[in-house]
Amino acid sequence: MDTPDTVEEEAVSYVEVPPTPYYSKPMGGYQPTVRVPAAERTARPEGETSSLGKLVSISDTERKLPSDIAESALGALEALPYNNHLTKYIDVSTKFYNYLRLCEQKGFMVYGYDVKKGDFVNHPLEYENRWSSTRRRELSQKLDRLEFWFESQEDRPVTMISLTSYHEGESIGGAWFKLNDSRTKLLKLIRKYFGDVDYFWVVEPHKSGYVHYHLAVFADVSNNVKDNKGKGIEDKFRDLWSRKYKTGSHTYGLDFSQKKDDQKIKSLKDYLSKYLRKGFLMDTWTPAMLVFNAHLWDTGFRMYGASKRVSKMMNIQDEKDNTVVWLETKFNDVKVMQQPDGTQEEYEEERVIWYRQYIPDWLDSDFWIQDNAPRLRLVDPSPVYIYEWGRKLRDTTKGYDPTYGRITHIP
Repeated sequence: MDTPDTVEEEAVSYVEVPPTPYYSKPMGGYQPTVRVPAAERTARPEGETSSLGKLVSISDTERKLPSDIAESALGALEALPYNNHLTKYIDVSTKFYNYLRLCEQKGFMVYGYDVKKGDFVNHPLEYENRWSSTRRRELSQKLDRLEFWFESQEDRPVTMISLTSYHEGESIGGAWFKLNDSRTKLLKLIRKYFGDVDYFWVVEPHKSGYVHYHLAVFADVSNNVKDNKGKGIEDKFRDLWSRKYKTGSHTYGLDFSQKKDDQKIKSLKDYLSKYLRKGFLMDTWTPAMLVFNAHLWDTGFRMYGASKRVSKMMNIQDEKDNTVVWLETKFNDVKVMQQPDGTQEEYEEERVIWYRQYIPDWLDSDFWIQDNAPRLRLVDPSPVYIYEWGRKLRDTTKGYDPTYGRITHIP
């Protein structure tokens, strides 16, 4: 990144760092315009059902790498009775394991200026994914906030609904794809008949690796409510699930249970500890759990979901004063170089993927002029991203195809 031009004032040069609309994250933090010594700017410092395993608190395991958890189960996959799907499951699980390892070899370094301390700072960040320690810790905190919220829902009706699909003749990914599509349709029906209700859902992996959903709706979803033809809503939903969606059986595809009083609060908390924590926030995976998590990665599906109000409550975070104006983000990648003697040597490669643009106040430029308007910009223009990475989003209209939407550059 080019060093910005400077202005001389009392033998000290400065650059103007403009205000920004970002908040409380590297590359963010609202600050007034500050004057950064330009000479220092260039001198950077160095720097249900069957249990899948024992539940372990995430706080006890945050140092254990996800690839280590996956590797311990990878060698036992061939013992699973998956018949004609076994080769496919070994392939997707191996790719998932390699993805975890690649992520652990990469990271970010954000560089900024602390206006309170008057010094430049470097702040390392891990290359996060859903299985990284930071993200798992954040999820655990969200669940704690949700459990606390349950305590205030004593007077509201709650209906627990289990969503199950056919397994015979379907791979885990194929069955999950159909089940996920039908879950979306069911939630639309619930909103149609019950309005803007609160709800949340989680995925539970069975000991075989196949999944089903558990949905908690804060309404009386039962035959006490009728459609415009006088048919009970529960029966209507069962008919649609089995005959129109063809996802699961009429009897077992959907299971409805109304909860009341103390039993309701206990059931809601069990949804979290028994299902979500069991399938995700653990330090040991069985081979079936590895297959489940590999398909969670391969499909890109979510592990849980909630209505807007519930989701907003789960995402509440304490506001923190940010005294750093973030200036640049580098992506650190570990590469392997082939030596003339046939040996391989690892080296670290850095790429600038984001930087703040600097415009000296004396420069004759229209950079700070609002587009097509005779007034100054009030906020920064959009950040400049120099490098793209990741994999393409899956086209859900194509059904489940484990070869579609593979990684294009960096996982």
